Amino acid sequence: MCIAVFKPAGQKAPTFETLKQCFKRNPDGAGFMVAINDIVVIRKGFMTYKAFEEAYKSFFNGLQDKDYSIVYHFRIGTQGGNVPELTHPYPLTRDYAQMRKLECECEIGVAHNGIIHLTSEWGVKDRNDSMTFIAQYLVDIINGNHYWSQKPEKVRLVNRLLGDGYPNKLAVLSKTGYCALIGNWIKDGGIYYSNTSYVLPRVPKQPRKTYKCSSTREIGGIDHEIEMAKLNLLGMLD
Repeated sequence: MCIAVFKPAGQKAPTFETLKQCFKRNPDGAGFMVAINDIVVIRKGFMTYKAFEEAYKSFFNGLQDKDYSIVYHFRIGTQGGNVPELTHPYPLTRDYAQMRKLECECEIGVAHNGIIHLTSEWGVKDRNDSMTFIAQYLVDIINGNHYWSQKPEKVRLVNRLLGDGYPNKLAVLSKTGYCALIGNWIKDGGIYYSNTSYVLPRVPKQPRKTYKCSSTREIGGIDHEIEMAKLNLLGMLD
């Protein structure tokens, strides 16, 4: 399934608790990309949540992540194997070797949630459907235009190629900080999520314990029972 998350510049980032939940539900590797200094920087291949959080904190050491457009991705592997090189995001390129790099810089980066049947190659181990879709289709459709998604015909074409059999989502981040979100996204607290696997589980509310005293009433809390015992003791001393 995977989950992609987009945080616009100026918006407070998701909590680490939320990001940890994303990893817990999508545990086959994580990465992030940031539009910073007129470039998109990609860091990925984190196969444990601890490695992801440490790398994220290290990248933003001395910086405020609130100031930047960021896309996070947490993977459930379906094709190509669960290896660091196949985690998202990817640079927009035809070069698969470049896509497999764990650290790179580019003008446009891409993260995907879903299964693209058009480009699925189940026996291939060095790439997946997302990478093939980028190389064979998305490079030509975007064609270096950072605001390509403002042309409805291009968005319709991408949706048609992605197919209707699975709710595919794309986050395409430009060096300008603009991010094209393709598919139906959930906006929650100013952050965009590609599905609900970020939602923290609710802790069931524990019922309040009650204690029976010598009277017929049930009193909530042990303090009252102690007070009753004190009164009984005083009565015995009189």
